[in-house]
Amino acid sequence: MPIRLRLALVFATAAMLLLAVSGWLLVHLLEHELNGSLDATLAQGAPVIAHVLAKHEIRHTDTASPASRAKSSSDSHLRYVGRYGLLLGQVLSAKGAVIAALPATTTSTKPLLNGAELAQTRAHRLYLDVTVPGSNGPFRLLAESDPADPGAALVIGASIGVSVELEHRLLVGLLIVLVPVGVLAGLGAWLLAEAALRPVERLRREAASISTHDTGARLAVPNTADEVAALGQTMDELLARLQGALQHQRAFVSDAGHELRTPLAALEAELELASRPGRSPAELSAAISNAGSDAKQLQSLIENLLVLARSDEHELQLQRRWTPLGKLVADAVRSASIQGAARHVTIESDLPSDLGASVDPLRLRQVLDNLLSNSLRFAPDGSAVTLRARVAMQSVVLEVDDEGPGFPVDFLPVAFERFNRPDQARDRGHGGSGLGLAIVKAIVEAHEGSVSVENRLPKGARVSITLPA
Repeated sequence: MPIRLRLALVFATAAMLLLAVSGWLLVHLLEHELNGSLDATLAQGAPVIAHVLAKHEIRHTDTASPASRAKSSSDSHLRYVGRYGLLLGQVLSAKGAVIAALPATTTSTKPLLNGAELAQTRAHRLYLDVTVPGSNGPFRLLAESDPADPGAALVIGASIGVSVELEHRLLVGLLIVLVPVGVLAGLGAWLLAEAALRPVERLRREAASISTHDTGARLAVPNTADEVAALGQTMDELLARLQGALQHQRAFVSDAGHELRTPLAALEAELELASRPGRSPAELSAAISNAGSDAKQLQSLIENLLVLARSDEHELQLQRRWTPLGKLVADAVRSASIQGAARHVTIESDLPSDLGASVDPLRLRQVLDNLLSNSLRFAPDGSAVTLRARVAMQSVVLEVDDEGPGFPVDFLPVAFERFNRPDQARDRGHGGSGLGLAIVKAIVEAHEGSVSVENRLPKGARVSITLPA
């Protein structure tokens, strides 16, 4: 159900409910005020009527003729009822018989109180709403002990037909306006919701019109500094992040394809040369060896790309456990020493013997191998590469130093971006695909650590990684 329709229904229902409750309270308040006013009038007229009935100015007796009773009643009604507005009056004996009466009609001497009500008048004043036979509407009665005869009860009353009719008309009027008020409230809510949601609908249409090729498209956020503008700003920032991620993914795929093309072309060339007729066993052996080397390079590149892809999806799985770093570093140094032996580059290590951390040993070994391989690639012949470890503020810091030319200054800010290589590493003689430091950063951050690079003085470079101890 659309929001506009829901708001219209809610507002219409609320308006009708509010009007109904207000009308109910108004009718009851009006009834209370009218009854209070009439009760005061009855209380004011009670002594007069009691005096009149006590003087027997109006009395029903068996010996009086009907004509005299009617004349006496009519005269008294003109004199007293017209003055006080009271239409009923009775004096009841202790047994409930009518002693004297001021009739509201030309009939009846039937008691206006029953036995229980008559008993209550001996304790306190009583107000009742009754319907008198032969009358045109309900009456409000005041019943109390008769001042002239404490054993008897005085009952006086006045018609409340006008008040009841007024209440009924008020209720009818409220019912008549109830539906139009609800309709108007719903229509107003519909128009208000439509005006409020119009900017949201415009933002939705703009967002729906943006395709995957619109890498620079942005939403037109209204300059209203309200909730809609905040929503538009949030959507615009989300769009920018998604477009950035899409550009990153496209660049990653493009760079990966470019990097994979080189070893695949080399492997294809070696196999083509090996398949030519007339090749000697030595040439075949060399071609197969070169093809195997290219295949290993291709496999390493694919594995690195998988690590980065899993890191992007936050799916780089770690098997963390408490690991002594001494043996892990020693194994990495021993493997790197074999690589640097041909150029007489030595690998030195310096770390406490009891140093350890909660890490994934296989992933951390991959980090150390990448760092040492990078350092060996740029270290001058006969120099040394140093790997040291220390504890600093509940963290383990690993540093790899070399004595090479260092990083170009403009390369330092982008050193950990994928497929970025310093100028001197662009040639394949130095090897590398520009993924080593990116993989180091991904693995270290998966360990909730950090990594940095800097140039040393007077020469050389340093890569530092910090891991939780």
